[in-house]
Amino acid sequence: IFFLMCAGENDISSGRTVDDVIASFQEVVEYIFSNSSCKDIPHLIFFGPKFEPWLNDDSAARKSYFQLSERLTRACETLTLKVCQDHNNQRGGHHCHADGINIVYIDCLTKFCGESAKVKGGILGGRAKAELKYFDNDGLHLSSEGYKVWKGDVEQALTRIICTEECGDTLDSIHFGNKIDLK
Repeated sequence: IFFLMCAGENDISSGRTVDDVIASFQEVVEYIFSNSSCKDIPHLIFFGPKFEPWLNDDSAARKSYFQLSERLTRACETLTLKVCQDHNNQRGGHHCHADGINIVYIDCLTKFCGESAKVKGGILGGRAKAELKYFDNDGLHLSSEGYKVWKGDVEQALTRIICTEECGDTLDSIHFGNKIDLK
């Protein structure tokens, strides 16, 4: 079972604190994993927050997005360990998948900023600017170019998870059911 999530950006832009967002994220993740069977331990692929065009001149919001990204990274690491321990302790000794790949965090903070993300001081100094080609006209939602980037990230995450579980299978040799085109 695979879950694909992104969360927190709308919360931060509407005034919620990073602590509130992290608490909500942890609740959702714990709910997903606590309601799974031993046989079907779910996998979560989580997209972290991304700099968006409207943030280019808002240093306070950029700082909050950066803090959220850092905290979500740590939360995913901590929750991965907790998920493995819970499944080992409560499910009759069943163990997590090899390498504990139950939660994959994809750092998106500067993923859509192009070369400006590589400039010294790019993240907190305001030099990393979201490129418009990755966003729809509203400056919030991804364009088809942006979704192509995410699609590649999902494919890499799925390959990593499945290859770890199946010992050598590749994405090409595994059927996922209905293919979703993210054009």
